[in-house]
Amino acid sequence: MKIILFSRSLFAITLIAVTVLALVPAESAIVTSGWDKANHLLAFFVLLALLDIAYPTLHLLYHKILLLIGYGILLELLQAIIASRDASLLDVVADCVGLAAYTMIRPILLMRWKDKR
Repeated sequence: MKIILFSRSLFAITLIAVTVLALVPAESAIVTSGWDKANHLLAFFVLLALLDIAYPTLHLLYHKILLLIGYGILLELLQAIIASRDASLLDVVADCVGLAAYTMIRPILLMRWKDKR
């Protein structure tokens, strides 16, 4: 139960951080991988991992992945109306690649998690 509460808190903090980083002027970004698409991929990989641990009973595709795709689209729509930001469909694609990457390694993580219990 402690891991779930910790993951929920960490997910909320990460969600806030990703939102702020996505909406501040690009030249003000403090944390970056140096390549915008990698930033998206990593952010959505981590968000899905935390969301998956934080809410283990929610369906992976219908609740978690679709929710995060919607969040990624919302960020791009908000960036489209912010003068110092640009919206990009490729950013949403990078978000989806991050989600897919987590989905592919999730079975391995689950096996390791069960082995440690």
